[in-house]
Amino acid sequence: MFSVETILKSVTSLPTLPVALTRLTELARDDQAEPADFVRVIRHDAAVAANLLRVANSALFHVANPVTSIEQAVNLLGTRRVVELATGASFGRIIPKVLPGYDMTAEGYWTHCAAVAILGEQLASSLGNAAPDAVFTCGLLHDIGKLVLGTFLMQVSGEIQRQLHGATSFLEAERLALGTDHAEVGVAVAARWQLPPPVVCAIRSHHAPSTAESDQTVVDLVHVADGLAHALGFGADRGGLARTMDSKAMARLGLRVHQLEEAAALSLDSIHGMAEWFSQSDGGKP
Repeated sequence: MFSVETILKSVTSLPTLPVALTRLTELARDDQAEPADFVRVIRHDAAVAANLLRVANSALFHVANPVTSIEQAVNLLGTRRVVELATGASFGRIIPKVLPGYDMTAEGYWTHCAAVAILGEQLASSLGNAAPDAVFTCGLLHDIGKLVLGTFLMQVSGEIQRQLHGATSFLEAERLALGTDHAEVGVAVAARWQLPPPVVCAIRSHHAPSTAESDQTVVDLVHVADGLAHALGFGADRGGLARTMDSKAMARLGLRVHQLEEAAALSLDSIHGMAEWFSQSDGGKP
């Protein structure tokens, strides 16, 4: 049995996200920031710049003419989407080829996270509201704890399987086998990466949205999008079939089943586009 302290300390073995991404996230929360401020930050990080241009020119956006400069990318996509894409490109580069313990490949993991990000935004749109700024990033990063916990899960695989046979949810099986779960570990990763509070809250509460201490709408959207992504078969891990959707989260959002179906239909092309980009970019790695 591993101690929780041992597991949480292993978070330091993960690479950090680029400094440029931290600065871009700060700019996104600054009402006085101008597009030129984003351009200046991106220019100073070659990896972020290269990945941003790669994504901007991918089939995901169907641009008529090649995007050849950071200025073009920012003007074409807007600062909010630029930060989201920079987050995705940076995050994609650190995902291992296989997530041990979860029976997931890097592509399966990425596809699930991308699906939650895209579905979360689409669900907000279906409610007639602009999606809160953090929804896409929260969806993309909600399962980051799995990057750390997978290695430990692999070593208690038999215990996990026994718990799952007893109709225990995968999250509960993690807690029983290891004394912690990927949500708690994810919060530790978020602290290491200095992620903004809404992202931390969504990571902590995406399986139990009613426990959210703030950003309730964001957390509810990520939770429902997570359940919908699993139901659609996007990147389901060993515990995917045991997922349930919190009816209270649905009620708080005012969502109906037909809106879930519509959001799914409207999101499929974008989800497949992000999955294709990840595959073509060799798992997000340059």
